[in-house]
Amino acid sequence: MKLFTQIGLASLVSLAAFPMTGWAQTAIPSRATEVRRVVSINLCTDQLLLLVGKPDQIISLSFLAQNADISVMVDKARNYPVNHGLAEEILPLQPDMVLAGRYTSRYTVALLKEQGFNILVLDPARGVQDIIANLRAVGKAIGRSGFAEKLIRKIRTEKNYPQAPERVILYGASGSTAGYPSLGDAAVSKAGYVNIATELGIGSWGYLGIEGLLRSNPDLIVFQRSGKSIPSMARQLLDHPALTNSNLPSRRMDLGKSELICGTPALFSAVRAIRNRLVKEQLQ
Repeated sequence: MKLFTQIGLASLVSLAAFPMTGWAQTAIPSRATEVRRVVSINLCTDQLLLLVGKPDQIISLSFLAQNADISVMVDKARNYPVNHGLAEEILPLQPDMVLAGRYTSRYTVALLKEQGFNILVLDPARGVQDIIANLRAVGKAIGRSGFAEKLIRKIRTEKNYPQAPERVILYGASGSTAGYPSLGDAAVSKAGYVNIATELGIGSWGYLGIEGLLRSNPDLIVFQRSGKSIPSMARQLLDHPALTNSNLPSRRMDLGKSELICGTPALFSAVRAIRNRLVKEQLQ
C-alpha cells in the first residue's frame, strides 16, 4: 500500500508542472488566529506552507519536499517529519488543517473529510495569478493572511521584461515541453520571449521530437535536467548527437526542474536565468 502511494504521489509531480483546467478551489473560512497544527500531503502545498507558515505550525510535510530534484525548499523541509499521503499517517497527528493538491490521493482526502478534518485542496498553478491565489488561500486557511500578503506584494514588484523577438523552447526528458498554460510558459513569457511550444500549439504538456526541435530553430534551448537523477534513456535524449554536433550548443542552458514544478516565487529565478542567458549571448 505504501509503495503504491509513493509511486502515485511521485507521478503526480508532473501533473503539477503541466496542470489541467476546470477545477474549483475548495473553500476554507478565513481564520483570524494562527492554526496550531498543519500537515501538508502534497509537494506544492508543502512549499507554500513552508513559505507562509511559522515553523511551529508545521507538523508534517510530504516526503517529496525533501527531494532536491523536484523541491526548491529542501533545506527547510528537512526540519520536519515526512508523510506519504496515507490516512493512517495523518489521523494520529490530529492536525487542525490539512493542505492537499487537487491530484493528491482522493481516498486519503475523502477519509480525512469524513473524519471531520479541515482540508484545503489547491489546484496546481499555471501562472503568476495562480501563485498569488494559492499563497492567499494558504494564508487564509492557517491564519497567516498578513504574511501571505507581504509575499504577494513582493511578487508584484518582480520586473516585467520588455517583449523581444527571441524564441525559446523548454526541453526535458523524452522531449517533453510545456506550452500555454503552464509555469514553463509563464517563465518564458515573463522573461520577454516567445515560447516555441505555445507557438506550435502545444498545450500545458506535450512532446517535441529532435527533428521538430531542430526545425524550430530556437534562439535558446532550456534543458530541464534533474541534478541527481538516476540515468535513463529518457534523459539521454538531451545529449543526442544532433544537438551536440550542431550550432545549437551555443544557444542552450540547463535549468533544474524544481523551479517550474510548483507555483512559488522560485518561478522568478527561472525567469531571470532565461533572460540573463540570452542577454549574455547577445553581448558576445
